[in-house]
Amino acid sequence: MAEVLIAPLGNHPAIISATAQKLLEDGVALERVHLLCPNEPLIRQGAEWLRLELEDTLRLSTEQCDLPFADANSEQAAMEYLQALAATLQTCEAMNDRVHLLLAGGRKNLSALTGVIAQFFPCVQHLYHLLDVYEDNPLRRNLFSVDELCRMNDADRRLKMFPSAASLNLFEVPFPRFADVAAIRRYLHDPLAQAIPTLSLDAETEDFYKDIFQQRRSESLFDLQLSETAFAAFNELWERDRNRAEVFRTCFEQMRQPERLKNGVHGTFGTFHFYKRRRTPERPFFYTKPNPIALYPTKAVNHVVVCGLSIEQGDGQYDPTADELLAKADKTPQHSFSDLPKAHRKMVLLAPVGDSPMVASQAYTLLRQEGEVLRTVLLSPEANQSLTNQAQDLKAHFEREGAICELKPIPDLEDVMSTADCEVYLRFVAQTIAELQEQYQDADINLLLSGGRKSMAALNLFAAQRTGLTKVSHTLITDPALELQIEADLKNAASAKARREILFLRQYCLDQFTLFSVPVFPIV
Repeated sequence: MAEVLIAPLGNHPAIISATAQKLLEDGVALERVHLLCPNEPLIRQGAEWLRLELEDTLRLSTEQCDLPFADANSEQAAMEYLQALAATLQTCEAMNDRVHLLLAGGRKNLSALTGVIAQFFPCVQHLYHLLDVYEDNPLRRNLFSVDELCRMNDADRRLKMFPSAASLNLFEVPFPRFADVAAIRRYLHDPLAQAIPTLSLDAETEDFYKDIFQQRRSESLFDLQLSETAFAAFNELWERDRNRAEVFRTCFEQMRQPERLKNGVHGTFGTFHFYKRRRTPERPFFYTKPNPIALYPTKAVNHVVVCGLSIEQGDGQYDPTADELLAKADKTPQHSFSDLPKAHRKMVLLAPVGDSPMVASQAYTLLRQEGEVLRTVLLSPEANQSLTNQAQDLKAHFEREGAICELKPIPDLEDVMSTADCEVYLRFVAQTIAELQEQYQDADINLLLSGGRKSMAALNLFAAQRTGLTKVSHTLITDPALELQIEADLKNAASAKARREILFLRQYCLDQFTLFSVPVFPIV
């Protein structure tokens, strides 16, 4: 049993050494620091300096989990980070460790995701954030990048790894605790062996967290096609029973994933099978090409062809049956998965404004590919003039785009710099969500996980839980070089019009950006 600090590592390694020193000074009997380290040369260099300082100066043992990516700038990398953090916490829990989890250590994408997992582990005693009191003062700031540290001599670098306690602000970020969390995790890890706890999970949420706790690796997706018979059946169902049609669409999405398809095979009828998804009666009827799914991965499978749709009845029978489907179904692939009809989504975007205001306009642009954004609401601390100015500037650009945009200043808040500030921010965001839910009852409320301060990302997730949102949105630039280029483009934009061209991504290929959902686990 030990007191352990766990932190993702980014460009500023002193965040972690300073946090460790502050915990020791505050009387925490810290014994070990566990780093989650991206596969990026500068960050690895920072990890080596950090390990030496933690062991030599603070007499702490260190452990390192090497992550398989340079930055969590894709949905796959985000999942890999969540899996690595969950595995690290499981190891600590098995050793009866008391964990202090740090939001601030990694790049913003990692910090935004850290709070997702904390709630599942009672061994997490505290969730912390650390700020440099003088971060806005170039002459007095304390937290230096690895690149800056590389240009220092050894003596100066060692001093910079331990800023004075008076120059730092370490505070707790409140987070909810789940009831029956051990039973929930057992179920997510092995649903066949464990009864589901008493809670309501939609399919997307259940699948997302199963992937984390089962450490399921991302795989190349199969191409899914539909025969004319299956396509017509889906369209008929879409007009008659849209909810059931959406369940079939979820089945199709899962069938593109090799492991899920193979595990979901239910019955064999020559080369055909039903696909069975747990706890739902919808059963697509399919075959795979060029080889049967049973031979994968020894033999190649590239395509899944859905030839019919069936519903399992209460007595275990299927309607229509496999024999009926084989007799009447057209087996020739005619339509792609993307040809299926979709509902015209209506959405409201709720976005915190931080040091990177483009996150809001980026998310808006990507959401418009999926439907209609009725309103964008920008959150900013009212007492922070710099962020207020950025939010007002961004609002003007939205309005120039012809978009409805509202600025919601958070009263009595300059920044999220204390546990009390966290509570103020959390209450305001939850209240704003509730107001939007009442005002836009037929629209999805899209709350951005990212955009504001690192601590705000975790609080956005917790506000979503309080208000019953089933997911939050996270947007990323998939190419690090492009991210740097965009920063330079914004800085050098010669006019407001040129700036809008950048903010709303008209200068770039949209394939270089991604927007994905992080399902919100309900508070139980």
